Amino acid sequence: MNYASNKIKVVVIGLLVIGTLAAGARTISILHNNQLVLSKVGYLKGTTPVVAPTNPTPTKTTTKKPAPTPATTPAKNNDDSNDNSDDSQITPVASGTTFTLTITPSTSGIVISSPSGIACGSSCSTTFSPGTLVTLSAAATSGYTFSGWSSTSCPGTGTCAVTMNSNQTILASFTLGQNPSSPASGGSGYTASQVSAHNSQGDCWLIISGKVYNVTSFISQHPGGVNAIVSRCGTDATTAYTTNGNGGHAHSAYAQSLLPTYYVGDLTTGSSNNNPPPVTIYTLSVTKSGTGSGSVSGGSISCGTTCSTTVNAGTSVSLTAAATSGSTFVSWGGACSGTGTCSLTLNSNQSVTATFNTTTTTPPPPGTFTLSVTSINGTVTSNPSAISCGSTCSATLGSGTSVILTVIPSSGHTFTGWSGACSGTSTSCTVQMNTDKTVTANYN
Repeated sequence: MNYASNKIKVVVIGLLVIGTLAAGARTISILHNNQLVLSKVGYLKGTTPVVAPTNPTPTKTTTKKPAPTPATTPAKNNDDSNDNSDDSQITPVASGTTFTLTITPSTSGIVISSPSGIACGSSCSTTFSPGTLVTLSAAATSGYTFSGWSSTSCPGTGTCAVTMNSNQTILASFTLGQNPSSPASGGSGYTASQVSAHNSQGDCWLIISGKVYNVTSFISQHPGGVNAIVSRCGTDATTAYTTNGNGGHAHSAYAQSLLPTYYVGDLTTGSSNNNPPPVTIYTLSVTKSGTGSGSVSGGSISCGTTCSTTVNAGTSVSLTAAATSGSTFVSWGGACSGTGTCSLTLNSNQSVTATFNTTTTTPPPPGTFTLSVTSINGTVTSNPSAISCGSTCSATLGSGTSVILTVIPSSGHTFTGWSGACSGTSTSCTVQMNTDKTVTANYN
């Protein structure tokens, strides 16, 4: 009782409770063994003895008002001048009484309570003790806006405060329309640097799976506590949100349904002043092996001397191998294979091996001559069949033999002409074997 000059005296004798009320008192609550037994709301006149019920279940007890004497009229407190309540009723309140708060479900938004209990969505009804002040917050899902509460005591679209003095049902209404929390036309882009500036409880953004969320308004409602979110403000929280990593845990489908409410845009790799994103660099390395010698060339590689280079991600490089005199190119290894051109696109660091072996020279028999052919970016064959270069670039032929050589360029190359014992740009040439001959097929 906070009314000035109004007093309540309560005497407990066993199960007998006697209350003495001063005029103007609005409420009397009677306790027995620290349990609420009776409660009266209204205006009680005069002094009335009240007896607590002796049965285990509280019941209503009626007391009669003493008739006022003709000479006096009990004074009323100014606040009670219009009080017309029935002064003869005392309402019992059973120990353990609770009231139910129900939120009408909606697929277009969520409602969360403080103290916790309502998370609608998934939990749309719970009980509270009498007199509990419950604050409700609503948030629309993507594509909707929150339009208001059904309770007349909660006008507008802010929070709704409900005092639980009876069972209550409240509807949160949502209407179709752009959620102001979500950017139009697919969202804006934010860099990790921009997100990192929102790193406090009062201004908290998170990156989850390449999307950016402003969860500032949700922090106080987080079931796992404030610190679980605040410690990650301004960072990429994907691992903590989707797995048990980084001190987090995999979240539920209901938690997933909340995310669109707080979406502000996508994560971009560019910077805030529209500079291009940084370029990824990869390394290409060439190693030579075998008993012979030779060179590998292409792009920035000239191996011989330069056998390693760095290039931007996505760069294409073509490598060719050429054996020196007395050696033969055998094959590629590592990132390439075969004997033709080695073509690579660098999306990671790559290593290539070129194998060269020495050539064993056997003196030709009397009356024979050697035809040697060089063809780096194509194949040369002969008629009669003795040369297939690519693989066989030298043959011994009898004196006077007429040999027809034919060239086939490799893919991506063009035959530009013969040199040595042949000349011209025709794809065929004829060589008379009256001495050792050397022929080169040239390409670009």
